Amino acid sequence: MMPTQRLHIVATLSLIAGLALPLAAADDDEGPMKILDLRIAIGAVPPSVKHQETSAQGLVVQSFDLDKEEFEIGSRVEIGLYESLGTVGRGGALVMGLSVAFQDQDTDGISRVATINDGSGNTFTAIGPVELSVVVVDLHVGWAWALARRTHIELVPFIGYGSANVEDKFNAVGTTAFSGDGPYWEAGARIGIYYSHPTGMQIGADVGFMYGQVDTSIDTQIGGGVIGEINYQVTILGPTANVSIGLRF
Repeated sequence: MMPTQRLHIVATLSLIAGLALPLAAADDDEGPMKILDLRIAIGAVPPSVKHQETSAQGLVVQSFDLDKEEFEIGSRVEIGLYESLGTVGRGGALVMGLSVAFQDQDTDGISRVATINDGSGNTFTAIGPVELSVVVVDLHVGWAWALARRTHIELVPFIGYGSANVEDKFNAVGTTAFSGDGPYWEAGARIGIYYSHPTGMQIGADVGFMYGQVDTSIDTQIGGGVIGEINYQVTILGPTANVSIGLRF
């Protein structure tokens, strides 16, 4: 993701959060509420803190520039259903949710450099981006407090499991781009504020922190038909930010 794209994400999050807070302040109708919300959230996921390619069957990774190879800030779209167990008042109530998210991020292809040996004396320098795509289902269990009749905040830990696809689009003579699927899991927590209009329409914003882990082996073909595998390990760690629109039933 280019720096201008990251600036656009930050600007969008700040703008919508700025819209949500005045709405919350204007909601002076006190009283309990019941949460049953369908939400669509868009936001940013943190960059990777570890991305490592290691040797596996048929191929030898001789060198790898870890400083230049980390995944950059990525984008995420999530749809979820959330419900409070009972009425949410000033004392709060338990809230639970189930969501599915689609996440995408990649490395800087210009800076990415890896040297691979096919085991037969042929060495190739891979220069190009690596793309990570994730589909994950999360379970959310936390606590919600009513600030007013139509405004509430949530503090919600979550844990999720899904599938990740790693696609190496390296550009080198005699090589073929390759990809592979593997398991993905994540855990984290978020705190958010939400305002629901009398029509049922909802707007909200949240910030949080997450940890994600991918560990997979992918097949490749280099150097005149030599086939092998390379192990990929990716760890994502850091803050998150989302804005959401939704519907209260």
